[in-house]
Amino acid sequence: MEAGTTLCIPAWDATGFLAETLEACARQAVPGLRILVSVDGADAATAAACAPFLADPRIAVVVQPRRLGWVGNTNALIAAVRTGHFAIMPHDDLPTPDWLAALHHALAAHPEAVCAYADLDGFGTQEITFAQPEIVGPPLTRRLDTLLNHYACVPYRGLFRLRDPEVRPFLPAGLPGDVAADTAWLMELACLGELRRVPRILVRKRYRAGNTHGGWWDLPAEAGVAASVGVLGAMRRRALRGLDGGSAGGHGLIEAAALLRLLGCAAPLPLARNAPVRALLAGHLGTDGLTGLLPAAEVLRDHPQAQPLRAVLGSPACRARLAVLCKAMDGGVWGGCLRALRALAAA
Repeated sequence: MEAGTTLCIPAWDATGFLAETLEACARQAVPGLRILVSVDGADAATAAACAPFLADPRIAVVVQPRRLGWVGNTNALIAAVRTGHFAIMPHDDLPTPDWLAALHHALAAHPEAVCAYADLDGFGTQEITFAQPEIVGPPLTRRLDTLLNHYACVPYRGLFRLRDPEVRPFLPAGLPGDVAADTAWLMELACLGELRRVPRILVRKRYRAGNTHGGWWDLPAEAGVAASVGVLGAMRRRALRGLDGGSAGGHGLIEAAALLRLLGCAAPLPLARNAPVRALLAGHLGTDGLTGLLPAAEVLRDHPQAQPLRAVLGSPACRARLAVLCKAMDGGVWGGCLRALRALAAA
């Protein structure tokens, strides 16, 4: 890997705001900065908007000959990185001048971290601030915490450390409509290392008509169920992969965490709000009750990395929710699974 930082900007239909983003990115004062714009789908107008900036030798543009979508376009940029650090900046967001410098400082202070990120402030049609908690600790703890507690993907605008050029944190492809793929991506990052927060607003996110993510909140109910099940399933599959020997029993803990999140016993899945639990379970489990894959009570109680799961199962809100669900689905195909989760909560 070469020294320096590649700032990746996936762009499409961006003529109204890309120049402002490029100006803000060019103000980053870090050694070895490269700014790479990937223009999706042979978008000639967006490529032309980049032309005034190409006199800066740090800035380069690649035009994708066909439409990749926001996930494919971002992954094309990640694949092109040749430096030891990279960052992603959406084509309409605005970093402060010290954004990358502050994140580099945080990564230097935490050698175990794979990502450092800052708080996020919205402007435009919405004014909202995001401050996402850190994801730290040993590998299984990070996986369980991410499955149970995280949704907003502030780290998408973070700084990433590439320890191995052959191991790159690509966004998951193939999710329904690419909806919330950045949330599923959190698990990829959590499996690679810690995520550390800089508790300052260093990025301004532009809210406007036509934002890709803005359309997610208007999905029909069935599409919201499919997206939620898809994202949670991708996170679960990634969490199960590569558990080391120190995580014996971890597979059952992960299965339990995924189910609790799906059932509304942990942090909400916003796209599944008001969704019928039976539809969510059918998408996640099919007709398989999954009971045999859940952990034994002693594993839950004694595992040194299971604290995030114990915290959720031990909460009064989780116990009350499981009691209601067990009553509503008693005797059904998922009744045994729900009773097993309720027994774990009681333990």
